[in-house]
Amino acid sequence: MLQHQWRVTKYDPALRTSTGLFTGDEWILFSQLGSTIDSELLTPERYLWAEDRYVDAVERFLAASEIEALMIEGLQTGSYKPNDVDRLGLRSIPVAEGQVLSATGEIGHVCRLNLREHLWCRLQAEGAFFVHFGWDYYMFVGSSRPCEDAIAETIAAGLFVEPAISPYHNDAED
Repeated sequence: MLQHQWRVTKYDPALRTSTGLFTGDEWILFSQLGSTIDSELLTPERYLWAEDRYVDAVERFLAASEIEALMIEGLQTGSYKPNDVDRLGLRSIPVAEGQVLSATGEIGHVCRLNLREHLWCRLQAEGAFFVHFGWDYYMFVGSSRPCEDAIAETIAAGLFVEPAISPYHNDAED
């Protein structure tokens, strides 16, 4: 298991209970687009602000870890159909278990597909790096490197980075 692991979210840790439960009233799913949560409409602009920061965070951590490719593992597609287009114009792309994605665009695109509930998968470079997506817009990043600059830049961009072990490891990693 990688030594350095973090939970990256849009959720302020000051709003967590002593057991880690988030108590704020926030949107948690792409499917809530157009809904009002805590008297605030989830607009496409508001949604994309958060999603862009998550993808930027992944790119920062990849660069800090000197990782150029990740493999898709544990792929779950449900009703996913390649070439579908969602409400914000994101086009689905063909994906497969074991597929290797490059850091130049492909990884970011598959991150967006995860965040928008089109599919679920772990993105991994064995023994060096991972990105896992959880329920309710949680993202976990792990690296063999400490990634201090990536952490600072991600926080400065408006997300929260907390030390946390991903609950989405497969049995072979444990």
